[in-house]
Amino acid sequence: MELLNNYFASVGFMPHGHCYLWKPTLVWLHITSDSLTAMSYYSIPATLAYLVKKRKDLPFNWVFILFGSFIILCGSTHVMEIWTLWYPSYWQSGLLKAITALVSFFTALNLIYLFPKVLALPSPAQLESEIVERKRAESEVRTLNAELEERVQARTQELLTTNLELKTEITQRHHTELALQKAKDELGIRVEERTTELSQMVKDLQNQIIERQRVEENLRAMQKQMILQEKLVSLGNLTAGIAHEIRNPLNFVTNFAQISEELTEELVEEIQNQKSRLAPESTEYIGEILKDLKQNVIKINEHGQRAARTVSNMLLHARGGKTERAEININTLLAEAINLAYHGMRGNDTNFNITIKTDYDHSIESVEVVIHDLNRAFINVISNACYSVNEKKKEIGEDFSPLLYIQTKNLGDSIQILIEDNGKGMTQEVLDKVPTPFFTTKPAGEGTGLGLSLTHNIIVQQHGGQLKVKTLVGEYAKFIIILPKKLP
Repeated sequence: MELLNNYFASVGFMPHGHCYLWKPTLVWLHITSDSLTAMSYYSIPATLAYLVKKRKDLPFNWVFILFGSFIILCGSTHVMEIWTLWYPSYWQSGLLKAITALVSFFTALNLIYLFPKVLALPSPAQLESEIVERKRAESEVRTLNAELEERVQARTQELLTTNLELKTEITQRHHTELALQKAKDELGIRVEERTTELSQMVKDLQNQIIERQRVEENLRAMQKQMILQEKLVSLGNLTAGIAHEIRNPLNFVTNFAQISEELTEELVEEIQNQKSRLAPESTEYIGEILKDLKQNVIKINEHGQRAARTVSNMLLHARGGKTERAEININTLLAEAINLAYHGMRGNDTNFNITIKTDYDHSIESVEVVIHDLNRAFINVISNACYSVNEKKKEIGEDFSPLLYIQTKNLGDSIQILIEDNGKGMTQEVLDKVPTPFFTTKPAGEGTGLGLSLTHNIIVQQHGGQLKVKTLVGEYAKFIIILPKKLP
């Protein structure tokens, strides 16, 4: 910083006026000359800037700006000459001249670069020639415009004539369309009248078809009902015959079991009376035998009574022509069906066992049903559930616990019965064939294929209810039965 201060310091220099010996005439001569020169230099860039502003279409307008900068610097050097008359700022004056020299050098280089382009600009003579050519072209354009105008007028006249002819044709076509519309309206009226007649005929035919379909449906329903009743009567007669044949020897079994129980008690009393005549060891041994004998007789009597009740229920459900309606507690009817189905399964397989859970809705009052037929339906569904869980038990083993869940629910005007098991379930193919008579998945000799078919007929056709099945193969099967509280 000190070096720069020394460099630009004016100490040691004398003002330029000393060179002129401060002669007033000479000093003012230089002042006046430099002032006028500087003012002239400064006015030239202003004129150039005004020219560039007004004539923005001038080519190479940047050259004017470059010249203006150069001239301003030149004028500034003359101002500095006046300054150094009194103040010896020669370093600043030299620096200003150096900047002026650089700008003037750069301007000269650009002029050299720009010179070929300036020479390529058209001369006034060329411009005059172009103007003459343009005027000639404009004259030809005016001539062409005049000819085009004449043609347009002629074409316009032709179009007016054609337009008049088209208007005449349109008027004639309009009259024709009015005539066609009138004919169309008349035809529409006729078509509408005929359509109304045909619609009425179609409605009459549809009513006749609906009436015939209703009659046919009634006939089919009656035919199905007759077939169902014949099947149920045949099955009931067979069941009644078998039950009747079983009941007679079963009565002997239970009667003689009761008599044997009484005789055993008498024998025990007699041995107690003759106890003094018998050896103690013999008395004790005979007492144990008689005790076991009495327990066996009691068990025979109990199971005989249970079998007798089962046979009585079979006879009750096998009576022919039992289509009369009656009111019954649906929970009681389900309990009887569960008992019959369970003991029927136990009779076929003594190893069979199942956990039975019930959830009865006790708000359900008596329901009007055909008791014997509906009980058959319940037994069929429950027996199939027991069979399914038993088969699954055989496949899986002791890790599987058979379960049967029975639920009733009051739905207001109807009731819902849910019979669910955790057996093998059914495939969609089997599910679609559930109502089909003689279709069974059981091995030959174990099923007739009539159980679920009769069940479907009893619930849906006879009682006007619904039978729905929800199942998942290998997991469960749900039979949902919905019955109206009053038979239709």
